[in-house]
This record gives sequence, C-alpha cells and structure tokens, in this order.
Amino acid sequence: NKQEKNNFKVLWFLFDEFDPELAGQYSKLMPNFQRIKKNAFEHKNFYSPAKKTNVSVPSQLMGIAPIGTLVKDRKYYLIDQSGVSKEFKFENTLFNSLLEKKIFSSIHSSFFPYCKIYLKKNLLQECVDPKLDDRTFIEILYRPFYENFRGPIFIFSPIGKINFALNILIKKNKKKLEASSFKISEDELNKIFKSKLNENNLEDVDGFNLVFFESIKKVLSDENNTSFGFFHLMLPHLPSDHAQKKLNLSFNSLNKPMAQWENSDHLLSYLINLKYTDFVIKKINQISNNYKDKKNVIIIFSSDHWFRQKNLKDDTQSYPSLLVINFLKDKSKITYDKKSSGNHLSELVKKIFNEDIKSHKDIENFFDRKDYNEPCKAIECLEGQKNFWKN
Repeated sequence: NKQEKNNFKVLWFLFDEFDPELAGQYSKLMPNFQRIKKNAFEHKNFYSPAKKTNVSVPSQLMGIAPIGTLVKDRKYYLIDQSGVSKEFKFENTLFNSLLEKKIFSSIHSSFFPYCKIYLKKNLLQECVDPKLDDRTFIEILYRPFYENFRGPIFIFSPIGKINFALNILIKKNKKKLEASSFKISEDELNKIFKSKLNENNLEDVDGFNLVFFESIKKVLSDENNTSFGFFHLMLPHLPSDHAQKKLNLSFNSLNKPMAQWENSDHLLSYLINLKYTDFVIKKINQISNNYKDKKNVIIIFSSDHWFRQKNLKDDTQSYPSLLVINFLKDKSKITYDKKSSGNHLSELVKKIFNEDIKSHKDIENFFDRKDYNEPCKAIECLEGQKNFWKN
C-alpha cells in the first residue's frame, strides 16, 4: 500500500559549539534567539553525547550513547553502553529509519572551518596530512551520507582538509585555559553589540550564506518530496574571521594566529560569532514563517558540544549543550531542567513524524521517560580517532 504523504517539515539545525550558558550570559547579543525561545521548548540541562564533533554528531544521528570509539579497516564505529560496536553509516542513522517510512531527508553541512581559513593564511601546514593520500577526514567519516544516501540531497559541502587542526592550535599554546579567566571589557562587548550586518551583501567566497538559506527553502518547497532537513553549521565555532568581516568588526588581538591568543581572545572571538549566529537564526525563522503551511513546521536547534575552551584544564568536565525546539503552531513556553542526553534526539524526530509528539508539552513528557547517560569521556572517545590515523 502506498503510504500517505507526510505533511510535516522538520528542520534540525545543529550548531557547532553553541554554548547555551554563554549565550544566556551575553543574551543581548542574541535578541532574535531570545524572541524565538518565548514560544518554544527550551532544555536547560541537555548534554551532548561527547565533547568532540565527530563523536557527538554520529551519536545523535544513530541514537547511541557512546562509551568509546573504534576504527577498523577505515570504518568508524561507536561503542554503545553494552560494549557493542556499531558502524557509522547511512543504514544505522536516523535518515535510513525515516526512508524506510518513505520520509525523505536532505543534508546540508558546512563545518570544520579552521583549515580553510588558516591554509589561506599559510599559518597551518598540519591541515594537509600526506598519510591520507589526499583524502579528507570528512570524506572518510561522512562518506556514507553522500555515497549511499537514497533520498534527495541538495547540498553537502565539507570544507577543507582537516587533521584535528584546532587541537593542534590549542596544543601549541601551552597555557591552560580556565573558564574563570575569560573576561572581556565593556567597550569590547558594546562594540560587538552595536555592530551592524549588511544583509544585502551576504555572499562570501564559498557562497555559504546564500546556499544555506536556499537549502532551507528547498526543504520547505512543495516541488520536492523532502520532509526532513538536517543542517550542520560551523557557527558559532571559532575562529571568527568570517563574522568579523560580515559585521565590519576589527580587534587587533584577533589578528594573531589562534595559537598566540590569550584567554580573553577566545571569548571575544566566540561572542562575535554568537552575534552573527543570531542573524542566521533570524533568517531561519523568517524563511520558516513565510512557508505557506507553517503550522506543520517544527524547528530543532541543538549543538554538538559546549564552548570547549571552558574546560581544557579538565577534559572530563561536561557542560550543557543547546536544545530549543519550536513547533510553529504551538505558542506555549516550556523550560525544562531534568538532565537529559543528546542521543535521544533521533528517536524524538521519529516520534514527531509518527505523530506521537505534537506539542512542546509532548517533548517534556518524552524526556521525562528517558534515562541520562554521561557524555563520553575525552580519553575513551579519542582512542578510536588516534588509531584512525595509524591505519
């Protein structure tokens, strides 16, 4: 029997390193995001499955709370709570679960910006690893999506060659960063707050903004059969070169290589990116609300991890990550604070399409029934990644 077409449009925006605690502390930089949260489910105690993007994102898409990672024959595995390893590939992700129900997905990914920026400046040769035979880290780990994806893909655009570039940069800086030492002046904060974005000149060298916004419109369009859009964004991850350019901001301290930054420079760069992220969220909201059937649109804002510079001194410490969900038809506000794990998000999306979750209250009930799993510790989760480079 032919399944009836699903009218829901679920847009999942996974921001890289969006830290809700810092976003709340500097909320005046994000007025658009504050407005959206007034009619949404906001999770105040939501933890990503791991500190690292390439563990956290597969975990959320596969619905696994990992205790470690494994690499074998160039294949990447997550180890679940029972010690069973499961390969990160299309068949084991949310996308395939939806496809089995004739629900088609779209992926847009533009992340890992460090090498793209620093290679251009000839500041980081480590971005190119000859051991990879010119293959990129992203091509190897994320290849299942664009080789095996059987639903329509509009955009999948990995950026640059990557060899854990940010880790290399931080390790070169021998200083231990602590959250208590992150301070910027009121003058610097006001300069960011007062900065203006020229929305008529959004396109950059790789067309990120225009392509991204057009991808959202395509997912919402009635011209295709796509109901689920997954967008992994580089924002508000450091560095802030792009955001500074768009906001016409200049800070002398940020003109140095990241390896020479002081603690306050990391926060300054991050807050610039938060300001720019708020503009992106504003555009997401505008596009979604202009959709003719917006009552059937559900927006998920999440992040893969917190602002990691907060705890470089203690790799085992975890902080809350972002989770805000907005059923556009539901004007209620729910603030939730029971400790929850990010690996449950793929199940939540499936329940939305099954119509088991229809409101912000239903999301609250969903998390009430879920167990909490500690985020994967850095040492265990990095073990597989270290072996990756040896194979």
